[in-house]
Amino acid sequence: MEIKQNKYSQNFKGKVYFTNKTAREYAKEYRNIIHTLKHHTANNTIDHFISLNFYNNKRNVLFRVNTQYKHPYKIGGVNMHEHQITYVGRNFQNGIKYIAQNLETIGEWKRNIDLTMQHEPNLKHHAGDIFTHRKSKKNNILDRIKSYFAKLFSTNSYFADS
Repeated sequence: MEIKQNKYSQNFKGKVYFTNKTAREYAKEYRNIIHTLKHHTANNTIDHFISLNFYNNKRNVLFRVNTQYKHPYKIGGVNMHEHQITYVGRNFQNGIKYIAQNLETIGEWKRNIDLTMQHEPNLKHHAGDIFTHRKSKKNNILDRIKSYFAKLFSTNSYFADS
């Protein structure tokens, strides 16, 4: 298998974790996938979790790569994003080929999140927060003045004495 640099990703060292013992034991067989995840589809903000399970006396296999990306801006209540590549089948070698073919989608997925997230905070949240904060300070002062005069003019005894 030939390892190619993804045109959208930078060459940073990413983090790859094994979520179970089976994934760690079989890591030698899919070393190219681990290398690609660490050096060609990731940077320091992305974490990859590899899980591998065999069922029915090792006749069926579940091979999963789960990628998590925490974006610095929290928009719409979400700043953690997940992307999964999952293979379920009977042949482990076919699973390795399937995962390796779909690793390029991780770089594109992260790039789309970054492009979407860059524009939204500037337009909606940051500018709106600044102006509402200023407006609320002005409203607090005006509310105090209004409440003072309301108390002053609401009592009839003030006008009756003068």
